[in-house]
Amino acid sequence: MRKNIAVIDDDPAICDLIDSILENEAYNLSFYNRGLVGIDEIRKCQFDAIICDVYLPDIDGIRMISEIKDVSKDLKIITISGGGYAGFDVLKMAHLSGSDYVLSKRDSLSDLPDILDRMLN
Repeated sequence: MRKNIAVIDDDPAICDLIDSILENEAYNLSFYNRGLVGIDEIRKCQFDAIICDVYLPDIDGIRMISEIKDVSKDLKIITISGGGYAGFDVLKMAHLSGSDYVLSKRDSLSDLPDILDRMLN
């Protein structure tokens, strides 16, 4: 059965990259370029995991993690950031706030299939 993954990121290039990395995997991907829209959809639809950026124009990524966990404590979250050195501090905060996995956009996003596989199976 295909798993449903929400991707919340305002960078179209990152969304395209994630789409191409996961296109041959057994995932249904839904993309949202605003955090608040993503949270609304998470409330309406059943997702197995969320991949979300920390820096979004409409909501702080740490607050977004909290909102997602309010919807479902069991929902798996991968937080990504391209925020440079400060991004690593933000990713640490994301992990402490409930993100199941954190990944710098400077790291290889090609690890996403393995990360999702371990998280969901």
